[in-house]
Amino acid sequence: MPQTNGVPSSLPETLFIPHIAHLLSLRLPAEIVALREEALRFHQRIGSTMPPIPELILSDAAAWADHTVDEDWLLWRARLVAARLAAMPVEIAAGERIVGRPRFRDPAEDERPALDAARASLATVPPFPGGDAGHLHPDYEKLFGLGIRGLLDEITAWKRTTDGDAAAA
Repeated sequence: MPQTNGVPSSLPETLFIPHIAHLLSLRLPAEIVALREEALRFHQRIGSTMPPIPELILSDAAAWADHTVDEDWLLWRARLVAARLAAMPVEIAAGERIVGRPRFRDPAEDERPALDAARASLATVPPFPGGDAGHLHPDYEKLFGLGIRGLLDEITAWKRTTDGDAAAA
């Protein structure tokens, strides 16, 4: 495969990252390929609309029902997350490296009245104050300012500091 500055010029099986001594393999292990194929089959079966996770709708409504007007919003959000983690049904597939994913399913007919009531209750939840609802926003300004070598140097320095703190403890 032709190369330019050590980087393959067509679709590679490896990735060159400046300041990293070895090429990063882009080849997926067989067990990850199998998981990927299963995820693709799942999405082909359900189409573009994900079924709900009924347990989370009920859990969210219960957490909101326990909210009081004098409860700090961040405390309510923490209770909400704790309730969701406790209620979330999880599927575990063979070969997973990060175990489990939420189990999406259409609710049974006998669950619909409780889910309708839960949705009505959740419709009264005001928008989250203060902006972001939990998504990660990478610090691109820092990345572009320091570059990969600068980030690696910062990580190395941080590791030295934390290793020193651990040794002193």
